[in-house]
Amino acid sequence: MANAQPSETGVQESVLRWLDSLGWEIYEDANRGATVLDERYGRQRSEVIYWDLLAEAVVDINDELTEDNVDRFLNSLRRDLDHDNLLDGNEAFHEILTTGKKHTVDQKHNGTKTIYADLIDFEHPENNRLHAVDEFAVSRRGSIRPDVTLLVNGIPVVQMELKSVTQDNDFYDAINDLQEYEETVPRAFIPTLFNVAADTRELRYGAVGATHEFYQGWTTAPDQYRSDNDMKQAVQALLNPDTLLDLLKHFVFYEEQPDQDAKIVPRHMQYYAVKRILERVDRGGHRKGLIWHTQGSGKSFTMLFTAKNLLDRDILDAPQLFVVVDTDKLNSQMRDQLANLSFERWTEAKHIEGLEDTIAAGRSELVVTTIQKFQDVVFGKATVTKIATRSTSSRPTTRSTFTGTRSKPGLTTN
Repeated sequence: MANAQPSETGVQESVLRWLDSLGWEIYEDANRGATVLDERYGRQRSEVIYWDLLAEAVVDINDELTEDNVDRFLNSLRRDLDHDNLLDGNEAFHEILTTGKKHTVDQKHNGTKTIYADLIDFEHPENNRLHAVDEFAVSRRGSIRPDVTLLVNGIPVVQMELKSVTQDNDFYDAINDLQEYEETVPRAFIPTLFNVAADTRELRYGAVGATHEFYQGWTTAPDQYRSDNDMKQAVQALLNPDTLLDLLKHFVFYEEQPDQDAKIVPRHMQYYAVKRILERVDRGGHRKGLIWHTQGSGKSFTMLFTAKNLLDRDILDAPQLFVVVDTDKLNSQMRDQLANLSFERWTEAKHIEGLEDTIAAGRSELVVTTIQKFQDVVFGKATVTKIATRSTSSRPTTRSTFTGTRSKPGLTTN
């Protein structure tokens, strides 16, 4: 007899059980588990954040916030959820989630002080309150009720919709529901990192506002999360707290596009490739590396996520990074992409003299240039003799390489 496929309720129960094993505090109930947390923290269904829970968390995380002044801080934060456009609001709130919210606090007998208050403790993840609840209902102009919601300090960062093929529904139907939820109550998705759509056999995730084709699978995993059950493996590898908070903090871009702006989160191979690069650079034992890509696997964003992480993290002291291509056309493509991306620390070296000046200035930034401009360029006392390039070759696979001069690595692709 063939193994019976679970119902939607069975899928939901399995997902919550796996999340529980990852360290999420689970709230499930036959009559909607979120209501248990609602009663505990007094959330009204018109609210998308558990404000009393967040109050406890930010007082613990921030020395300058206290029980006496936290209400004023939260009242200001409520206004940050007010946006006419979902993606604009998501981008603005993501900035607050990852860098803190600017706030003024009173100092006894010493005027006021401006601080940046953190909503999430990224340096010490164990200080955060992690909850996974089922049937998180929100009612404003319309009503939604995602199957499972992941909350960090009372803030919804992942919304999940689950289906079962035994009931003639699959992940595609779940994506439809999530897109409908975004239109019905966009406020609920202002803080969200990404959505998850899954069925009995497959899991897909997509950034807020993503269309069907940009919901991707998470099909690889570190050893500790591998499983013969593909769904379990994906849940464990993608939604464990360490990976989820890492994605939230270090792996998000927003891109201006002609028809509609987009939020960019990495695919699984991009994420793990970047992590391997960071580990190798941090160890310092190798000065170069090679990553193979199939065509269309996203090597440009692998490179840009790597650059972002090397610039933002404390792995290197003020690194200067290079993207090197071999044609003006590719140089223009990379320049135009960066110009439309939420990537601030970059410049273009347009000629040999400009490249020399940029290298001499030593600013910690990403530099886009062509291989031809490196002829006879001197890096202080070290002359670059060979740097890998991004090529126009039509080979079925391409590669990304990174190399370095002294303590400042050049990030290049081929």
